[in-house]
Amino acid sequence: MAGPPSGTLTDERPVHADVPPDGSEAPGPAGGADGDGSPPSVVRRPGRDRRPRHQIARLIAAAVVLAAAVSVVGFVRGDGPFVAAGPVDPDSSSDATAPVAPVPATAASGLLVITGLFDQADLVVLAGVDNSGKTGSVLLLPTGTQIETPSFGLQPLSALPPLGGGPLLDNSVENMLGVSVSSTAVINDLGAVYVLEPAGSFDIRLRAPVRIETPNATYTWPAGQQKIDTAAAARLIAYPHVGSDLDRLVGVQAVLEGWMKQLRQPAVASATLARNPALAPLIAAAGAEVMFDVLPVRSVSNTVGAPRYLLDRDALPELVERMYPDLLIGTPGERPLVEILNGTGTIGLAQRVAEKIVPAGGEITLSGNVPGFGQTQTLVVYYRDEDAAAAAKLRDALGVGRVEKARTTLGVIDITIVAGADF
Repeated sequence: MAGPPSGTLTDERPVHADVPPDGSEAPGPAGGADGDGSPPSVVRRPGRDRRPRHQIARLIAAAVVLAAAVSVVGFVRGDGPFVAAGPVDPDSSSDATAPVAPVPATAASGLLVITGLFDQADLVVLAGVDNSGKTGSVLLLPTGTQIETPSFGLQPLSALPPLGGGPLLDNSVENMLGVSVSSTAVINDLGAVYVLEPAGSFDIRLRAPVRIETPNATYTWPAGQQKIDTAAAARLIAYPHVGSDLDRLVGVQAVLEGWMKQLRQPAVASATLARNPALAPLIAAAGAEVMFDVLPVRSVSNTVGAPRYLLDRDALPELVERMYPDLLIGTPGERPLVEILNGTGTIGLAQRVAEKIVPAGGEITLSGNVPGFGQTQTLVVYYRDEDAAAAAKLRDALGVGRVEKARTTLGVIDITIVAGADF
């Protein structure tokens, strides 16, 4: 594919008062633990609105094809590691090209993430299908959206792949949306060509002209119906367009619509799934009546260059209930707001806690450190009697620690988790 990998490079470092620029979780002023083991006092940012969630257990059956060449990475949630899938020779009679298992028959959703320069995310899409298999959803997430990220505070979506790859991405998106994410496919721009290749050339309808400028070439497409090849499709979804980031997503949607029509063909679907098993939810959505939408955001001032957006929390609950009704986590609008404090100094501890807490129904709005660390036992602290049951549920999800009621009441947090050495 002509042109360099796309991406937006900024000088930003993790934005969080309690996390140093290198991303480690060093002591900071976020909170403290009393010597008698009582709940810590903490300095907090303003609270956030609540959002829904309910975890759906499922299996995504797929075959992993191993070979060397193009870098294509898919993370499938479970016990498995990241898996690299290489090119498939359609004429080969080896086991590598054996038919793969079918895509999910129950509700599932998965992220498609395309990365560019310095592994920054240039495209983030959440695709899913409901329990009936008749309704699919594709949500386009602007990569400049500021998202709460355990251990790192507010970060743009674009920054998450180099910070923690697929696991951090899916957990942070789950936390933001209140929607269960079962798989994450993280690929670069060459990987985009690779997974698009089985679809061949296909028709798209651009609602407006598109112009892409790279150091090596300029690419243009007129508005209207037209046929594009694999390389053009990859450029359109992986490279920044001239114009606003939100306008670019209109062109991306046109390409995804054309690609998903091709994925309705069993041979194309099977070959694509073999190349990246983490695309199973997208393929399942392609076989259904699919709806598209863009994450509701509002622009915020930014002087560094890349656009930045804040989530429109008033519009979010209706959108996720409409698009992902079978994948919601917890009761809509009633997820407890959770703060995670690292009580041991172990790097990445807040992220590991988040991987337990978010699927169990908590919405993480803050993460920080206990000054001095030294916390031996994990504490799950609640502030109001009505949150006692939720605290017990989160403690069960962690598998360690004890539940306590705080001495004071706070309006911006429902539950504080102080992660200790037992976790």
